[in-house]
Amino acid sequence: MALAIDTDNAAFDGHVGAEVARIARAVADEAESGVVEGICRDCNGMKVGVWKIRLEAR
Repeated sequence: MALAIDTDNAAFDGHVGAEVARIARAVADEAESGVVEGICRDCNGMKVGVWKIRLEAR
């Protein structure tokens, strides 16, 4: 899995860890429902990154 988050905006000021954790939980919820890639959004709805699960062929 690849996950990239840009933490250089107001949503992360003073509480980077909490906002990254919130985004990670949102990604986990989507992945659990079968989604394999998406956009990361901060608490203000701004796009701050992307994620993708790379499925290996067996």
